[in-house]
Amino acid sequence: LTAATEAAERGMKVVVLEKMPRCGGNSAICHGEFAAWDDVYHLREKLKLGDDGSARHAEDTLRAGDYYGNPDLVRIMAEQAPAGLTWLMEGAGVKIQESVLAAPGHSAPRIHSGIGGSGEMMVAALKKKAEQSGVVIRTNEQVAAIWRNSFSSPVVGVEVQRGKQRSNIYIRQALVLASGGFSRDLAMRQVYNPAV
Repeated sequence: LTAATEAAERGMKVVVLEKMPRCGGNSAICHGEFAAWDDVYHLREKLKLGDDGSARHAEDTLRAGDYYGNPDLVRIMAEQAPAGLTWLMEGAGVKIQESVLAAPGHSAPRIHSGIGGSGEMMVAALKKKAEQSGVVIRTNEQVAAIWRNSFSSPVVGVEVQRGKQRSNIYIRQALVLASGGFSRDLAMRQVYNPAV
């Protein structure tokens, strides 16, 4: 939803295809938390929670994922976490509690919780912001295939399945794939880590 909003606000026509009946996936059923080593209020400093930074955040993230993560992408995520939190607050209107919490997998307190304490609240704010920016959100529509002219050519379209009906959407500029974790897919997990 964030990527869709950013694209729409840059003048692109954006359609979000969501295979489920509503947006949000696991984000909608979580506690509504955001990990960032700093925030616009500098709560870490105000609450005297000690030092933290992007390098430490990145290392914690890599370690928590048994070092399967791409270090360059994890580094970017950690460096930009405070800016992402600011966008969530200022761009989407999410209000955060004046606390920074510790959480498993983090070596320093860096968890910011939304007021209301639910992922549903954050997803609702992101959905509202996307729609206000002109994003069209279509639920119950699954991407069944991605079309290219050749293996190495850019994406030219997607095949969408809604129930038993299939249709094609031409891609003019870009396709952004946003997928959550696959913790429920045991077979896929075992491809990457046979021990789980």
